Formats: sequence, C-alpha cells, structure tokens
Amino acid sequence: MGLAFLSIAACSSDDPLPFNYVRFQLDGEIWETTQTTTSFANLGPNIILNIQATRADGQTLEIRIADFNVNDLFIFVANASGNNQIRLSDTTFFDNNSYTTLQCDPISGQVSITTVDELQISGTFEAVVCVGNEEKVISQGIFERLLY
Repeated sequence: MGLAFLSIAACSSDDPLPFNYVRFQLDGEIWETTQTTTSFANLGPNIILNIQATRADGQTLEIRIADFNVNDLFIFVANASGNNQIRLSDTTFFDNNSYTTLQCDPISGQVSITTVDELQISGTFEAVVCVGNEEKVISQGIFERLLY
C-alpha cells in the first residue's frame, strides 16, 4: 500500500505587493512597472512629488503632485496649471507627443494618497490622458510601497 500526499497552497489577497510597485489599466489592458523612482523637488514654497514608472518596453507614466505634505493624506485632482498632472509617454522622455491630463478638455484625473510613513508612500489614481484628439483611459491605478 502506497502513501498519497495532497498539498494545497493558497495565496491571501492580504499579501503585500512588492516595494516600488505601480499597476493600472490602460484602455482596459493591464500595465505593470519594471522600474519606479520617486522624488521630491522644492518649487518655491511648494513640495512637488514626482512618481515615474517605466515598464519593460520603455513606456513611462509620470504622476506629479504639487503642495505635497507627508503628514497629510490627500486627494489631488489634475488641474490646468500643470501643478498636478499625469503623463504617459512611449519612451522615458516627455514631449509634445506625450499623453497628458493637461491636453484633455475637460481635464480629468485624480490621485489619492492612502498611506504615508517616514519611508514609503502608497495610493490610487485614475485619469484620462490626451494628445491631440486621441485619449487613453487610465483606471484602477495603484502605487504601492514607493520608497522615497
């Protein structure tokens, strides 16, 4: 008589996502990062948060948030001044051929900061980005455990 073993493995939906992780749907297709950088810049009295995520084919997403404060959780809405915007480029360079919230009429997009601590930031985002008369829809976006 032989012995039989049954092994069952389950993944919990509570498992944390990896550090420096960005994912969203672009016109319904999943987009995941292979490299993400997070930086801060001082622009006068404002602190600007820049998140730049690049995937394997070079397509790059940038989220820019003005008036960022690590002590507060905010919802930032894309605006015409360009202080808060989301951009998407087929390369790591942004130019007039890049899709951006600024080129849409009306401007539509928001970023919600859900977690901030002394080492990392997490949140969600969505937007419509445009170039000329073309638009792309960014939905179900998350950035998780971005180190800064």
